[in-house]
Amino acid sequence: PILEYIIEDCKKNGITNIGIVVSHLKKQITDYFGNGKKFGVKIKYFQQRHLSGTSDALFEARNFVKNKSFVVYLADTIIPKGLKEFLKCAKNENLIMVSKLSKNEAKISGIVKLNKNKIISLEEKSQNPSTCFGIAGVYYFKSNEIFQVIKNSVQTKNKENHITDAIQKFIDDGNYVYVFKNKTKFLDMGNISGLIKVSKILQNETISIGENSVIDSKSKINKFSHIGKNCVIENSKIGPYVSIGDNSVVKSGSKIKNSILVKGSIVSNRHEIINTLWKNEKNNVKQ
Repeated sequence: PILEYIIEDCKKNGITNIGIVVSHLKKQITDYFGNGKKFGVKIKYFQQRHLSGTSDALFEARNFVKNKSFVVYLADTIIPKGLKEFLKCAKNENLIMVSKLSKNEAKISGIVKLNKNKIISLEEKSQNPSTCFGIAGVYYFKSNEIFQVIKNSVQTKNKENHITDAIQKFIDDGNYVYVFKNKTKFLDMGNISGLIKVSKILQNETISIGENSVIDSKSKINKFSHIGKNCVIENSKIGPYVSIGDNSVVKSGSKIKNSILVKGSIVSNRHEIINTLWKNEKNNVKQ
């Protein structure tokens, strides 16, 4: 799971008390990670009662944080080189990780406007972004004051209330927030390109095949390929950089690389799938 990568990154950098705000797929997450002991950390879970955005989710963890400094790591983001350099800078100031993006990338990201390294303002997914410094989804708060800002803000039902909205109010109230400029781009799993890139990072060089999967002798499975449980692969070429979900079928003559097939996918005869998130012929999205 992608969340495991995040937890491992936290652990490597000395963060071992972890709170996870859950809603969708709660049971799968809690069953897999448990109390965190097998991953070398301590995990507590918090239910997001109202699905109204990231600031609402963060607010659920207020009693876990208490009056300590803390890191927020959004679970739809991956930092390829990890948290180490960011945490070196996160000592006495509120800090947000950012990366330099292209103008098109900035249009689909949260961005910051700066005075040197101090944040002046934040924007969410503007069609005319004023800068190209994109928010990576990793934040350090030196105190718990942000929770009071969220509490005092108007939380609108049926509307996303973003962490960036709360931080903007925090800045407007006279507080300082600075940026850590990451030299490499973060990977946003909110789009197909980011999801496929993350899949590449998480796969190792080996081939993994789940139990009860059947692959005939005419098929070729390349390195960096993961095949889930109860799959059938017939006379096809798979990989590199392919992840196939459980209970999927790939029929004869197909070629698949650099793609993700979700659970229960069906690939009919002689299909070529490249740079795609795939379910079936009618349900797929190309990068």
